Amino acid sequence: MSEEQEIQTYIHPLDQLFLLNRELAEIINDIDEPVIVVGGQAIAYWNARFQDYMPNDENSIRAGQSTDIDYIARLQDIETIVNKWGAIVAIATNHPPPQLALSTLRDSCGKIKEHDGAKFLNIDDYLQDRVERANIVDFIDAPRGFDLREFRDRGKLLLTTTEFDLSLVYEDFGLSDKLRILTPISCIKSRLSNLFGGIKEPRLEVDRIKLLRVIVSIYFIELLSSGEKERYIKKQLDYFAEVVGSTEGAKLNALYSVDLRDVFEYVATDLNLFNGKYIEKQYPYVRSHFDHTYEVALNRN
Repeated sequence: MSEEQEIQTYIHPLDQLFLLNRELAEIINDIDEPVIVVGGQAIAYWNARFQDYMPNDENSIRAGQSTDIDYIARLQDIETIVNKWGAIVAIATNHPPPQLALSTLRDSCGKIKEHDGAKFLNIDDYLQDRVERANIVDFIDAPRGFDLREFRDRGKLLLTTTEFDLSLVYEDFGLSDKLRILTPISCIKSRLSNLFGGIKEPRLEVDRIKLLRVIVSIYFIELLSSGEKERYIKKQLDYFAEVVGSTEGAKLNALYSVDLRDVFEYVATDLNLFNGKYIEKQYPYVRSHFDHTYEVALNRN
């Protein structure tokens, strides 16, 4: 099969995400609460958005990709969403949170969802075994490392997420407050929780966090260059400080030699935030807290 034919057979998972979100945007006023992209596709989105600056070694490429698609959504909105996609869904009545429902991107007759003749496949199954299985969309109430309040409280929602930018692919679509994605900082927080929560592939999680170190740096540069309000940037910086100075952040350094402090230092110092006021007044105290927490973790592990 030629490369051209291969491309026509299936849709890349990140392209699947953009297509699904384009359909979501068309019915966004029919949805009660924000729908939020989480999981590996959130990393894939940021990796693609900043692709000109991203490393291209094998581990980084693998870390920046994901197959299935995960959303935070309210139970009452899921049926509306899935009906728009023309897919089937199983509500997780017998499963504990965080899972709410599982949608398979095929119709009730078994026909896999398509776009321009290409299918929404699980590409892992297809590329490995040439088996055509519909991709999966998982609806959850919160990713690992978060609780419900961080997405239901308006202030925390604006801190942990940002609008999903469909215009990166579809210029005629703008931003919507109800279609959101985890920020890179939230992605790190979630991956740290995965890493120390007994997941199966710790090496992949470490590689994802390494990739997110680069992404977070560019994310702050983008915030500054976009003219974002100083108050919002300060909240993002404080949020990042919480993640860097967390027990999990310190354990990451102690066990895997991946240090988040240097990323924070670059953001806080080299970008000259707030005309140097942060470096002069707050950074010494923040750095002291980081160093103490990291030293404790080194001694324990």
